[in-house]
Amino acid sequence: MTENRPNQEHDAFAIAKDALRLIGQFKTPPTPNVYRVWYRYVEGMDQELVEQLAPAVTEARSISVGLLESIHSQTCDPADETNADVGEALVAELNRFQSLLSQQQAAGTEFEGTINTASKLLNTAPSDKNSADCIAVINAGATLMKQQLNDASEKLVAAKNQIAKLQTELAQSKRGMMTDHLTGIGNRRYFDAQVRQTIQSLEYCSGCVYLILMDVDHFKTINDSYGHDAGDQVIRFIATEISRRHPNVSLSRLGGDEFAVILQSNSAWEAVQFADKLRGHFATQKLNIMPSRTPMGSLRISMGLAKLTAKDDSQTWYTRADAMLYRAKGSGRDQVAIEEECMPV
Repeated sequence: MTENRPNQEHDAFAIAKDALRLIGQFKTPPTPNVYRVWYRYVEGMDQELVEQLAPAVTEARSISVGLLESIHSQTCDPADETNADVGEALVAELNRFQSLLSQQQAAGTEFEGTINTASKLLNTAPSDKNSADCIAVINAGATLMKQQLNDASEKLVAAKNQIAKLQTELAQSKRGMMTDHLTGIGNRRYFDAQVRQTIQSLEYCSGCVYLILMDVDHFKTINDSYGHDAGDQVIRFIATEISRRHPNVSLSRLGGDEFAVILQSNSAWEAVQFADKLRGHFATQKLNIMPSRTPMGSLRISMGLAKLTAKDDSQTWYTRADAMLYRAKGSGRDQVAIEEECMPV
């Protein structure tokens, strides 16, 4: 949901300028970790980070370095640094690969010089001795070239294997950056990428595409009554159940208890039925908090739907779905809301 969410339309320079302004305003030292937290706050893409800082910023309360360092450790993924390290290693290995290719070319050029030398010996004064010298020069050159090529070939194979290994590590690191570590489903970064891809491919989609935003009604009460570990169990349960029931939909956790589904559907009615059946499923599940098996009851979930149109960008599509989620909350919770223009007459 969107309260206190900073403007996401800033370019990188404006974001950096705003981050530095906040560093000065709250008198926090411009260390890399502190700057990174403020930058991501202004950027507005990490909802969990925004929700932690927004109240203090809005009310102009003091913000300690300890709080910023804590937020950094919780929300700034170390996979970013891993990804950079692997990328640098991959570049270094590719440079080594290029160097080995150059060595092979140099060996070929050297052998060409050997042939030219032998040719000159024959052309200058043909004789049995010169012929023998010519053959010896060619044999020596061929032997040297064979040794150089064999050595280079072994190094090229090793470099190729190392590059393949680094490419795999880079792909795994990128996947890690797209994964919510509590649930194993996509995170906000994954969601943003999926939204961009969906918008770009809209003209090739058959049917309609809907964004469904959902969150747990009175989730704070669950945390307050049963503890944050119980809240984490609820979040994992929701992710597991949606993944199990609908393995082919794009599912993301946006932060806290908010989830997003990108659904391809034939009609608004079908999309609403999908959402309402999911809502009804959670309403019938009697949950127990483990390991104590303390009864917690069932979950009430509100959902908002918005159909993707040709005029939408990432922000407008999300904003419309978010408005529908607010409507569901404001109309009594535990229900599904969709824009009227999406519903069939």
